[in-house]
Amino acid sequence: MKLRKIFENEYKNLKMIYVKLKSDPARKQYPYEGYMLNENEDGTMDIVVTSPESKSNYMTITPDQIDVTRSLTNIEKLKLIIAGTVADKNLVLMIKDLNTVSDIEATLISNGCTFEDLYEIFKRFFLIHNC
Repeated sequence: MKLRKIFENEYKNLKMIYVKLKSDPARKQYPYEGYMLNENEDGTMDIVVTSPESKSNYMTITPDQIDVTRSLTNIEKLKLIIAGTVADKNLVLMIKDLNTVSDIEATLISNGCTFEDLYEIFKRFFLIHNC
C-alpha cells in the first residue's frame, strides 16, 4: 500500500473534515481534495492535500475556495433543500441535527408536512443532485 493511501485512511479514521477545492477547468487545474487540519482566526484553513496531482501536501486556503456542494453529504444536501422549501424555520432547526432520511421524514410528517410535500422535496433533491 502506498504511503499516501495509508495517510488518507488515517485521516478518515480521525474523523477530520473532508474538503474539495474549487478548480477552474479553463486553467486545467486539478481538483484538490484534502482534510482540514486547523481553522485560523483570520478565516483561513490549513489543509493536508490528498490529491495525487498536487504539487504540495499542505495548503492554506480561504473559505471561498471550498466547493461546498461537492463536500456535502447527501443528507446535508437534503437538509439544504428542506431549508429552502419549508416555510417553518422551527421545523428546519429541528431537522438540522438529524442524521437519517427516515428521521427527517418522520419529523416532517409529524410537524404537518404532507406526503405531497415530501414528494416535492425529494423530487427537487434528485433533480438538483442527480443522486
